[in-house]
Parts: sequence; C-alpha cells; structure tokens
Amino acid sequence: MSRREYLVAVIRLFLAQSGAPARASRDDWALAQALYARGVDFDRFSHAIRLAALRRLSRVGTPTPVRSLAYYCQVLDQLSPDELESGYVDYVAFRYQEITRTDARLYRQNHALPDRR
Repeated sequence: MSRREYLVAVIRLFLAQSGAPARASRDDWALAQALYARGVDFDRFSHAIRLAALRRLSRVGTPTPVRSLAYYCQVLDQLSPDELESGYVDYVAFRYQEITRTDARLYRQNHALPDRR
C-alpha cells in the first residue's frame, strides 16, 4: 500500500465511525502520517478502531462523539498480545459488523420518520 493509499484509508476508516466529525483535521492527517512513518500495519490499525468502536457502542447511554483520530491511536498503542490473536481479531470484526449494521439500520429508521412539527 502506498503512502497516499494508507493515509486515505486511515482517514476514511476514521470518518466512517459513528460520532466522527464530517472532516478530518490537520492534526488527524498528521497523525495518520505518523502512523505510516512508524510502520503501523493498516490491518492492525483497523482492528484497533473496531475494538474501540465496540467498547464505545457497548457502553450504557449515548456514546460521546469521537473528535480526533488520537482516540483510536490510544487503543492501538495499548493493544495486548491477547487482543491481537487471530481468533479474537475475527470475533471483533464480526461483532463490529453486527453493531454497525444495526446502528445504520436504526439511523435510517429514525431519519425516515416524517417530521411531526
């Protein structure tokens, strides 16, 4: 993956998350560049994002918006060897797909309701 492809993939994944801002900031782009310079594998980074999203969306109450890519980098830096085992990575990917599919369905349902003003 080229540098540009990596940066775009990281930013797109970040912006696709529930509660993410509409646009990436300069700091987000700089952080994505730092990840590339550190040699962080994109698959490892996407696992960190999925894991962080699951943690956020599984909490009781409304999750607070994530305004910065740095939130996910903290999870990336704290990944334990157990959290990187292939079985666990597959489980997180499966649960992430379930939750994001449900989240998207609820979003469409809530925004499809007629305005009752």
